[in-house]
This record gives sequence, structure tokens and C-alpha cells, in this order.
Amino acid sequence: VKAFAKSAIDAQQPYIANPDAWLKQPENISKLARLSGVPEGDVPGLVKGNTYLTPQQQTAELTGPVNKAIIDTAQFLK
Repeated sequence: VKAFAKSAIDAQQPYIANPDAWLKQPENISKLARLSGVPEGDVPGLVKGNTYLTPQQQTAELTGPVNKAIIDTAQFLK
């Protein structure tokens, strides 16, 4: 899980740092289209419609509300 999380964060960093420059790279668009099955023309709008958290923001979310939701769900399912 750690390796997957790290690879996802690493892949998102160039977009977070400069979204417009990232979206101007045709190889980024074609790769996402290929991996997702979405037409290339739809990729920029879909990417812009998402929120990508920095590693620090992800940590804050996972130690706060998300963690509580997981614990509450586990308790409920006992």
C-alpha cells in the first residue's frame, strides 16, 4: 500500500505544481486517456474537475475525518 500511495503522490506532484503546463503536455493527456478509457478531448476537463491534495493535505485528511470514518465503520461492522 505504501508503494502505491507513494507512486500516486509522485505522479500527481507535477500537476499540482503547475496544472496548466502539465495539461499542455500531449503525452500526459494520451497516457491518462489510455489508462482511463476516456477520450483524449475529455481528459483536461475531467482532470481540472478533480481536487488533488498535496502529501501534507492527504496526511491531515487521513489522520482526521477519514480515519474517524474508518474507525466508526469498523466499530459498526463488528
